[in-house]
Amino acid sequence: MNGDLTPAPFPEANVVLKAPPGMDDCGDLHVFRDGTTCTSAWTAPLRTRLAFLIGGRLWLHVWSGATQPPVALTVSRRGPFEVGEVGEP
Repeated sequence: MNGDLTPAPFPEANVVLKAPPGMDDCGDLHVFRDGTTCTSAWTAPLRTRLAFLIGGRLWLHVWSGATQPPVALTVSRRGPFEVGEVGEP
């Protein structure tokens, strides 16, 4: 991966997931976990955001084996924690 997207801490995070053994290029991931979902926040530099806006694609990579677990990608300033946002816990 090119590393343009970076995990970002956020106030509602209640768990920090650590890298699996042997994944040296994997950092900590701050998540909000409620027993049903794990929500994380990501940031990107301006050049990456512009590339996406001008026809780029956002790719999701999931290290889970042979199947794809349910996932979702959204874009908003505060995520599901802002009143009225879709997916509000």
